[in-house]
Amino acid sequence: MTKLIARLILAMLTLPLAGTVFLMTFLPLAVTSTTGGPDALAAFYTWLSTYTFVVIYWYFIWRDGIAWTRQRRDGTIIAAAAGACASVAAFTLLRAAVPQFDPIGCVFFSGGLAPIVFVTTTVILWRETSEERAARLAARGVEIISCLACGYNLTGLKTAQCPECGAEYTLDVLLAGQRPEAEI
Repeated sequence: MTKLIARLILAMLTLPLAGTVFLMTFLPLAVTSTTGGPDALAAFYTWLSTYTFVVIYWYFIWRDGIAWTRQRRDGTIIAAAAGACASVAAFTLLRAAVPQFDPIGCVFFSGGLAPIVFVTTTVILWRETSEERAARLAARGVEIISCLACGYNLTGLKTAQCPECGAEYTLDVLLAGQRPEAEI
C-alpha cells in the first residue's frame, strides 16, 4: 500500500474517529454535570476536545506530504482559528436569531462548523502548485512535457491534447517543441 492510499484511508476515518472522541468526552461530562444532565459547558468542552483532535489528527496524516512554506504554516494556524471563530459566530447568531433554542443545541450545531472550515481550508491551502509538481517530477528524473500554446504541464497524460486550452498535437510536434533552441 502506498503512503497516499494509507493517508486517504486514514482521512476517511476522521469522521468516525471524531465521533468516538465526541462520545468519549461528552458522556462523562454529561454524567458529572451539576444540573443532572448535559449543560452548555459540557457541550462546549466536548466540541473543543473533538475539534482539537480533528486538527491534530488531520495535521499528522498529511504533514509529510506537504511542502511546508511559511504561507502554508501561517495559513494552517489561521484556518484553525477561523474554524473556531466560525463556530463562535454561528453560536452567537443562533442564540440571537432563535432565543428559545436550547444553548446545548446551539453548541452542538455550531460546533460542527469548526472542523468543516478547518479541513476545507487546509485542503485548499495544502494543494501542490504546478511549479512544485514540476520540481518534484524533475527531481525524480521525469521529463516535463508542456503545452506549446499555454504551458500547461501535460506530463502523464495519455493523449496529446491539452485539457487546459484544448490544443491538439501529434506526439512528434509536441516532443519537438520541448527541446531547447540549442538542441534543434
